[in-house]
Amino acid sequence: GKSYSLNKPVVELLVARVLPTLKLTLMSLVLMLIMAVPLGVVSALHKDGIADYICRALTFVGCAMPNFWVGLLMLLLCVKIQIFPVIASGGDFNSLFLPALTLAIAMASKYTRQVRTAVLEELSQDYVIGAEARGVKRSTIIWKNVFPNALLPLITMLGLSVGSLLGGTSVVEVIFSYPGLGNLAVT
Repeated sequence: GKSYSLNKPVVELLVARVLPTLKLTLMSLVLMLIMAVPLGVVSALHKDGIADYICRALTFVGCAMPNFWVGLLMLLLCVKIQIFPVIASGGDFNSLFLPALTLAIAMASKYTRQVRTAVLEELSQDYVIGAEARGVKRSTIIWKNVFPNALLPLITMLGLSVGSLLGGTSVVEVIFSYPGLGNLAVT
């Protein structure tokens, strides 16, 4: 095996790698929310329609693909179209985007299903039926009542996701040569 000698104190190595991993985690969460919330809401509002079936199929595929496979597909895609750098430096948005998107895809698949379930549950509540009976516009009910209430379980899940992202980015960091804690742990 290959031996690595970093010749630095452990604390110094960890401190240098925490910020890039935190940036990756935050960007992954933002990208996940940008994908999951609209897809989950659309899927719930068009329950059993074509949009719902497409969203559910996408989430099924997203949940089934492991991060290393998504990362390799992203690398292949980027080599072909050359929009984002394949090797991540950890500094700028372009080098952070692909690793963050790779992590966000699997999370977005799970969160989309959760958002869909939460919105459907809220739509069946008595206050929604009462508001519709009083003649309140459906869009007002959805955006002022259903949507905020449906996001409450999502906030709880976000806390759990931050922990798993901080500890589970190793494979993606190695694939993209991203200088974070996961890459340091593998090294």
